[in-house]
Amino acid sequence: MGILRRILCLLFLSSTICCTQAFAKDELTQTTLTNRYQILLENNRFSGSGVDWLQNKASQAQFFLLGEEHGIAENPLLAAQLFESLVPHGYLHFGIEVSPAVASYMEQALLSGGMRQLELSFDWGVEPAFFGMYEEALMLSRIRNSIKSPDVFWGLDYEVASDPLLIRLLNDTPKPKSAEVAMQELTLESQRAWQKYFATKGPQHIFTFSGSPERVKEVQQAWPSPNDDASTMLNTLYETLSINQLWVSGKAWESNERRANLFKTNFTNYWQNRTDTSAKVMFKLGASHLMRGLNSNDVYDLGNLLPEIAAANNQTSFSVLVLPGKDSQVAVLDPTNWVYKAAPAKDGYSKNLEFFYDHSLNKGFTVFDLAPLRNVIFKSAYKKEVALRQLVMRFDALLIMTDSTPARQLIER
Repeated sequence: MGILRRILCLLFLSSTICCTQAFAKDELTQTTLTNRYQILLENNRFSGSGVDWLQNKASQAQFFLLGEEHGIAENPLLAAQLFESLVPHGYLHFGIEVSPAVASYMEQALLSGGMRQLELSFDWGVEPAFFGMYEEALMLSRIRNSIKSPDVFWGLDYEVASDPLLIRLLNDTPKPKSAEVAMQELTLESQRAWQKYFATKGPQHIFTFSGSPERVKEVQQAWPSPNDDASTMLNTLYETLSINQLWVSGKAWESNERRANLFKTNFTNYWQNRTDTSAKVMFKLGASHLMRGLNSNDVYDLGNLLPEIAAANNQTSFSVLVLPGKDSQVAVLDPTNWVYKAAPAKDGYSKNLEFFYDHSLNKGFTVFDLAPLRNVIFKSAYKKEVALRQLVMRFDALLIMTDSTPARQLIER
């Protein structure tokens, strides 16, 4: 009887544990299903409870962050529509993944002649990162047209392919004779690198990866008092070459940390010099740059700084991770010809997130509110769900664009 009693007790405990785990799993599922919203796309217009929910959350925040897998055609169109709807709520600026000078240059092109002038302004052979995609350029045009105030675009990054533009602008800026000699050397080095790239199609020859930051340092030393614009462009060139030099030499973490610091420095410069102290800012960057805490490159990037600044102002930030649909392709840059081609997503942001793909709505896109999941996912039953726990702490919402399509090339080659 003693043995039988022990067996029955073990069976009872096993059943209890299984029931508890099943309840926990059901709790996670039910919480997820209760906090999802639908976005529908028809005639290039987004609608549904998901759009309303995102607009409401963003309107209450000081910073609205869209962290994306690059190359989704539908995301910049949604971003443009959301920004247009948020202008009445105080949004005045849009943070993008180019340098300050290139952001200003593209904005002036749009103001002077719209999309066509933007295309014509890319006269140095290749377009700045991401804005060689049609939908991304269209997004910039719509956002620029949605607001009358100047300096809408905030460029927060370095430059991969715009050194010819920056060097041309620097050459057009009055400078001491000593700086002119140093600029000539910098100009020739950039030209030789690009000539080699176009002749060989070898991306390793692109100036921003093959050039020396010391060449820019020589210009800075020969030009002790440049104006603010020239100083910013020289700093962009120096930081770009330094960041990529670290990457090429195998120091990936140091390269990512330096780039993250550049993001934060550029944002801080804009933020401290803004004319409207109540202005709200929307950002659309690669997801890693907008993660709270350590990002996927194990550095503290802009996404960690923005919530802290908002909190210090008694405000909030609201962040969304945007992913392509399951098995959907995105536009990926082919650096040998500088064209965007349809390919599987490459940044790994959707890794181990099958749970959300499995619980997406059957029609349209699905927005998941991640905040209610935080009290559930940290229960002991989910201690192995590391990816889900990281997600709900890094972002406030997840947007899965089911059946999304790759962005198109802006200028056909």
